[in-house]
Amino acid sequence: LPPAMGLLWLAEKRGAMLAAGAALLILVILSLLTWQRAKLWSNTEILQNYWAVSTPESPRAQNRLSVHLFAVGQTDEAFALLESAMQRLPHSSLVSMQWLLHKVMRQQATAADFERVRKLLPQQRFNAQTLMGMRTIVEVLLESPDHAASRRHALGLLDEMQSIPRYRAAPLFNKVAPYLRGLLFMAADEPDAAMPNLKLAMQRFNDIDLSLSTVANMANSGYVSHALVLLDEAQQVLRQQPAGTLVRTRDAYDLEILRIRGVLQHALETPKGTPHG
Repeated sequence: LPPAMGLLWLAEKRGAMLAAGAALLILVILSLLTWQRAKLWSNTEILQNYWAVSTPESPRAQNRLSVHLFAVGQTDEAFALLESAMQRLPHSSLVSMQWLLHKVMRQQATAADFERVRKLLPQQRFNAQTLMGMRTIVEVLLESPDHAASRRHALGLLDEMQSIPRYRAAPLFNKVAPYLRGLLFMAADEPDAAMPNLKLAMQRFNDIDLSLSTVANMANSGYVSHALVLLDEAQQVLRQQPAGTLVRTRDAYDLEILRIRGVLQHALETPKGTPHG
């Protein structure tokens, strides 16, 4: 309303042509601003990068920009960004976990790197994205036998998380942490240490599909007798899981468990046998 009143005043005092020119200039400027904003919001990647640059104190924004830099091959710039963000935002577990994740993915992670992140954890808030970052780190470490030392350090990180009350109070952490610990022990050829963690994870997730996947992981790692014990636990999970959350019918899962049990028992009876199917 004030610009409109100003244009009317301009038309009365200075002439209609000048007022019309001013009105046209205003429309052009607003149109350009609208076009620029539409261009920005129509491209998610550009918008997120703009968000990261304009909000340097946002951990999510800095994390997103680092992911973009890694994706386009600007590794040094990405690490520099995360290093700077870790110094500015020491209370952000998202930033520190992203930094460690990319160190692990590039096989550059050292004991000092894990220790640095471990020391930061007590002063940081629990973040579900942080836990997912930890899960991705474990998945990367499981892919290669060259990561044996790093797997030990990852167990240390999980131990540190377990000692922090806000992590222990998070239901998601209480489900995921024992599962990750079990996988790490399994990869370290310590099935006996893996068993109580995997059993606990199966009970807390209470999901038959995840339970059967866990049985398969143990069996494919060569620990058939341990897999049979986990299969008994999976059967208990099936009995307790609500019917509305099952992907298949309960009878179908019973038949699948019966089939898997037969495969595992046959593998035990076969010298150096490896289960198939």
